[in-house]
Amino acid sequence: MRTRIPDVVLQSVVFLGHKNKDKNVSLKGTGFFVAVENVFGAQTYLVTAKHIAILLGESFILRMNRKDGISHDIPIDPPRKWYFHPYESDCVDVAVMPMVPNESRFEYKPLSSDMINDSLVTQNNAGIGDTVFFPGLFSNLSEAPMNLPIMRHGNIAMLSKGRFVPSQMYGRIEAHLVEARSIGGLSGSPAFVYLGDHFFLLGLIHGHWMTGGKQANDRIITTDNVNMGIAMVVPAGKIIETINQRELIKQREEKIRKYQLTHN
Repeated sequence: MRTRIPDVVLQSVVFLGHKNKDKNVSLKGTGFFVAVENVFGAQTYLVTAKHIAILLGESFILRMNRKDGISHDIPIDPPRKWYFHPYESDCVDVAVMPMVPNESRFEYKPLSSDMINDSLVTQNNAGIGDTVFFPGLFSNLSEAPMNLPIMRHGNIAMLSKGRFVPSQMYGRIEAHLVEARSIGGLSGSPAFVYLGDHFFLLGLIHGHWMTGGKQANDRIITTDNVNMGIAMVVPAGKIIETINQRELIKQREEKIRKYQLTHN
């Protein structure tokens, strides 16, 4: 059966990096946008893996495609900042940053927060063997004049169901396991379950499992000669828990309040 991934999935991802000593941009990982709908439109968040966010810091480069198809490097600096999981930041590899790119200038498709829910696994009767795909950065093509995400795919090998697996960076973490190679640059990519007529977000790529029971994208661009072919996926619910932490909810409520004051 033909498996055709919708173009909107490729348009959901962006690349993240920073300038090196030669002032050239060195891309380090993948991110994507999530939109929380409000009365004034939507509050959008850049989402990636926490270890990518820590590597980049709060001054980094966001590379997006313009409407004309050419990529554009956007400098991101404070006072913008990363937010981590509100009560499990030491073992949840998720980072978000409030950000609303110019829709008239850039080609991107944010994911709706409505499709980020761990209960979708049960509602869709998803399980071991179902197809998973994830778009992201292919470091060997990072110098292309436009963002060219690659698509990796595989199958669910194990659903977390509250179980924890060992990781090198965060100790034991809650993660789904997917039989697919997660190469350097795919950290932070959204991972989707494909069910033929529709798909939903399974979670975020943390890294790949290494020989000896260890995992690594601690070296963000790695060789994969010891890659066991098992990708570790942070459950989608951890993303929405991070977006719905108290401080970010207050920020959204304040925007709603200001909107209502100016439109009443």
